[in-house]
Amino acid sequence: MRVACVGDSITHGVGLQANETYPAQLQRRLRADGRADAEVLNFGLNGASLATTVERQCEFEHCEYTHTPLYAAMLRSKPDVAVILLGTNDVLFNPITAPPGNLGMAAYSTSSPPPPLVLFYQALGDALSRIVAALQERGAAVLYAQLPS
Repeated sequence: MRVACVGDSITHGVGLQANETYPAQLQRRLRADGRADAEVLNFGLNGASLATTVERQCEFEHCEYTHTPLYAAMLRSKPDVAVILLGTNDVLFNPITAPPGNLGMAAYSTSSPPPPLVLFYQALGDALSRIVAALQERGAAVLYAQLPS
């Protein structure tokens, strides 16, 4: 079983030894649970974002993950399962300011433009959908990981 861990610096393991990253820990756990064939590949990229929500330089850092060579390599790896943990940098580097209390999600009519925060989350959802579709077309089961609150 091949598992591709897709993500940003959290997946990559910035500040950690290779054996301390969550993909390395996942591989050990799977093998300890009887999956001797488990191969967990770390396709984490420091600074990667889910969507291009902020104009910024793209030299394999702070750029849309699907525009990187690592994304293509991940697809070529033909994973059976993919774990996606992307979006942290989109939130950290996006200057959208929201009114206190409602996070900019106040009701809006279909005849008025959506608030910037709604457009932001739509962009993230669309980008995630494209990644999931590409993986599913290749037969991979897809899991989306989320950091604890």
